[in-house]
Amino acid sequence: MNISVRRRGISLLASAALMAGGALAAGAGSAAAATPDAGPRVVSPHAVSTWDVYYNSTYRGTFQWSADPSGSNPGDAMRVTDDAADGFGIEADLDTGSSIRVATTAGHDSPYTSAWATGDLPEGKQYTVYIYLVSGGQYYLASTTTVTS
Repeated sequence: MNISVRRRGISLLASAALMAGGALAAGAGSAAAATPDAGPRVVSPHAVSTWDVYYNSTYRGTFQWSADPSGSNPGDAMRVTDDAADGFGIEADLDTGSSIRVATTAGHDSPYTSAWATGDLPEGKQYTVYIYLVSGGQYYLASTTTVTS
């Protein structure tokens, strides 16, 4: 089974269960539900855009996107940082349509920043990124966002 389909199915079930209890939050920190496509808190041309990742109204870390190379930052690249020693890792999956690009902190002690997950993408195209909390092989959808290459 396609990893994207599997994770989406898992995350939909997990999100539905958690939302029923009012326990999933993302982006702006709302305790009621996930906030899809919450904008990054830092945006500028040729810079890294950063989104905060929340779960249960608690800040857990960040997702970063670098569309264009700048200094030591590669282009068409993403990474995640886990700042909370809570037993969860953070994973970002970028669906290119033909493959899944993954940046993850799973298996590392917090605080930890993943390596840049990179590879050339066609310029100006939009991609969906699924941001998960991961623990014990279970994926909990924290948010989705759209990035532009």
